[in-house]
Amino acid sequence: MPVYTRRGLGAAVLSLALLAGCANLTSSPLGPGAGAPSTAAPVSPSAPTSDPWTPSPEPSATRPPRAASAPTRPPGPTIKPRPTPSPSKTTSPKPTPMPDPEPNQRTKPEPEPKSTPKSQPKSPTKSESKARSEPKSKAEPSRGKRVVYLTFDDGPSRFTQQVLDILNRYQAKATFFVLGANVVDNPSLVRAAARDGMSIQNHSWDHPDLSSRSNDEIRSQIRRTDNAIRNAGGGNSTCVRPPYGATNARVRAVLGDMDKRQLLWTIDTLDWERPGASAIYRRAVEEVGRGSIVLAHDGGGVRTQTVAALPRILENLKDRGYRFGTLCQ
Repeated sequence: MPVYTRRGLGAAVLSLALLAGCANLTSSPLGPGAGAPSTAAPVSPSAPTSDPWTPSPEPSATRPPRAASAPTRPPGPTIKPRPTPSPSKTTSPKPTPMPDPEPNQRTKPEPEPKSTPKSQPKSPTKSESKARSEPKSKAEPSRGKRVVYLTFDDGPSRFTQQVLDILNRYQAKATFFVLGANVVDNPSLVRAAARDGMSIQNHSWDHPDLSSRSNDEIRSQIRRTDNAIRNAGGGNSTCVRPPYGATNARVRAVLGDMDKRQLLWTIDTLDWERPGASAIYRRAVEEVGRGSIVLAHDGGGVRTQTVAALPRILENLKDRGYRFGTLCQ
């Protein structure tokens, strides 16, 4: 028996009811078959009435075969799915190879970057390099040796011979920066100093501030003093110490044009202040080192304190292993 759905079962029940009604009408007095006894079997009141919307249970017999379905679309070519990369592995795209340049267009390999050299100080001009003063820490040509350079300014004077006697007694050498006007007045002292192995150098003619003088005046100060030293037997001077240490680029340039070297000092005893022999001694020896240039005076005033301090200075430095050299020779 075919299985009906709820809607199909309801339609079937409705059709049976209509047929039964038509039969009653034919058997009733109003139509053919009226008054005939109904042949329908009595319905037991206790028999359960089936729900028209509930499908009947399927019989135990096997289900009849399902009607043949419409022909299906022939299968197309099988497309294999693209493999999905594993999330744990990341694939990096392969680099696209660059085309090899033509032989005549091959570029040279770029050189490795070099570290930028530190900026070097500008090289001085020829005139400035000749007149460059000695650095305070390295003013000594004989670097590395325990050498000290004693220098005396503003002579020669009546104190110069006393200074020479003390230096000779301690077998020490020194450099004298002389004034041309004083050389003319005391040529014998210049000859004596040169004879004793001292260095005689230029300190101008009459001690002006060269930085406030014109170029021609500077040249005149130096040339006149050079001639006086040479005439007195002091030799040819090669160094100039500007009075007061007053100098600038213009002064250095003028001296350089004259083939002169500017030379200052590293230790100033300030003996021209006449602070006492003990103060002069302390200033000369406390900060001395290899290549120190010590400034003192043998002229330009009364130099008795300088003469008194000089033996102690020489003894102290000799005991410490220093020798005494000359400059510009």
